[in-house]
Amino acid sequence: MSRLELSPLHFRLIANRAVDLCAGLLESLDTAPSFPATSGEATTALFDTPLPEQGLGASALDALRDVIAHSRPPSPRFYGYVLGSGEPVAAVGDLVASVLNQNNTAWRSSPAGITVERTVVRWIAEAI
Repeated sequence: MSRLELSPLHFRLIANRAVDLCAGLLESLDTAPSFPATSGEATTALFDTPLPEQGLGASALDALRDVIAHSRPPSPRFYGYVLGSGEPVAAVGDLVASVLNQNNTAWRSSPAGITVERTVVRWIAEAI
């Protein structure tokens, strides 16, 4: 198996790790500050690293906790920008879409994807 491939078990392990981090973020939203306690120097020290000579594999996800800690939380108390709502169910949908990795250019490339897209466009037209 190449370094780019993951066994189903290994995928479950790293996906569960990421889900646990995301669930922790969602659990903390009620008390999280609207802005991260960080600075340019702190984020540079954490993330401005040399280009690795070899792939990192699953260890590429080791910095996710720091990414979350140094990001503005998606809290309803933040009014600085007009952002779409980040619905957790949509994040799960994004995960599935990313794993499916469909080419939605034509029905023959992604029968389900194109049919769902056409249905949603029809729903929007009906609503309008």
